[in-house]
Formats: sequence, C-alpha cells, structure tokens
Amino acid sequence: VMYDASGVRLHAGRQAE
Repeated sequence: VMYDASGVRLHAGRQAE
C-alpha cells in the first residue's frame, strides 16, 4: 500500500480524491 502527500492510502487502480 502506498501513501500520497496527504498520507491517504492509495490502492492499485485507485487514486486519492
């Protein structure tokens, strides 16, 4: 699981809102 700059979890095939 990856995290974006906001610390929101990013799942494969899915982007942060």
